[in-house]
Amino acid sequence: PGIIITLTGPQGSTATSSSVGAYSFKNLTPGTYTVTATLPSGLGLTKSWDSQGSVDWVVVVTVVAGKTARADFAATGKVDIVGKLSNTPPGSEVEVEWSGDDKELDTNDDSSYITKLSNDQTFTIENVPTGTYRVRAQSVRASFVVGATGTTYKSDSVTVTARVGFLPETGTSSGSHIIPAAMALVPLGMLALMWSRRRRVN
Repeated sequence: PGIIITLTGPQGSTATSSSVGAYSFKNLTPGTYTVTATLPSGLGLTKSWDSQGSVDWVVVVTVVAGKTARADFAATGKVDIVGKLSNTPPGSEVEVEWSGDDKELDTNDDSSYITKLSNDQTFTIENVPTGTYRVRAQSVRASFVVGATGTTYKSDSVTVTARVGFLPETGTSSGSHIIPAAMALVPLGMLALMWSRRRRVN
C-alpha cells in the first residue's frame, strides 16, 4: 500500500496503490506506455521484481482499444515474524496486521497476513517489511514495532520474535521462480488496469 506509480506515454498520470496493492489508470489513449513504481525507503525491503522479469520496477505495456494492459510489481521484506500463542488452540486463525507505509495501525493503508496456529501453537510470517504490527487471535491482541534489527515481544499469552532472515538473490528469472516471490509480500504487489477510451461500458 501507498506505493506511487507513474504512467508516461501518450498520456501521463500517477496513482497510489491501495491497501491490497492495487492501482489502475482508466480511459487511456491506445499506445505504448511506461509504468514505473518507486521502491520506498525505510520499510526494510531488499529486492523487487516486475512482470517483465527484472528488478528495475519499470514495465512497458501496449494499450489496445477495448483491451486491458497489465503491469505487476512486487517487493520482498527482510523480516520473519515467529510467534507462539500459549492460550490459543492449534488450528486457530491468526491475523497479523501491518501498519503500512505510514507506520500507524488502523489507517487506510494497513494490510493483513492470515495464517493458522500449528500443532505446537506457533505461527510464522516470512519476508515482511519493518513497521508496526498487531497480532489478533481469539482473545489475543498484541502490538509491537519491528525495526531493522528485529524485535522480541512477550506477554502471558503471546511471544513474538521478529528477526532478519536470509534472502536469496532475486531478479530476472523464469515464471516458476517469480510467482513464489510475488506471494511473499502480497500487499505490496501491484496491479495496473488500463482501459482504452473506446472501452465498452457495461
